[in-house]
Amino acid sequence: MVVIAVCLLIALAGCHASPRSWTLEGDVERISQTDSEVNMTVTVSIQGQGEGVKLTGVKAVFLSAENRVIENQSIGTMSYELETEYHNFSVTLPQRPHYINFMYDSLRQPSNAAGGAIGLRLTDKYEGAHRYRTYSDYDPEY
Repeated sequence: MVVIAVCLLIALAGCHASPRSWTLEGDVERISQTDSEVNMTVTVSIQGQGEGVKLTGVKAVFLSAENRVIENQSIGTMSYELETEYHNFSVTLPQRPHYINFMYDSLRQPSNAAGGAIGLRLTDKYEGAHRYRTYSDYDPEY
């Protein structure tokens, strides 16, 4: 009886594994600006423990300071299993964005995984470089 109880306890202990955390994050690799347009190279990737996570309909939404959509860039499906957990793209915009929001239409993940998208807020130029910081509590209106 004791042996059965110990075996049952050991088996149940594995059921309470800690959740695997992941995020969909972006980065601005390069940005240049002329009088009429802004050229940006952006990367977006699944960070953390993203094994088993599949995001479909991933896109980058470039927003003005007033939350107006400047441009949508479709990225598609991202997944470790499909080896598409990293994507790099260039975009030309009519104005410099204030926010870049990364979104997805649907998510498939293991039951012990938890995560979400984190966007960017671009700050002013400093010594010729654009500085930015991530945000997680910003919810723009479309």
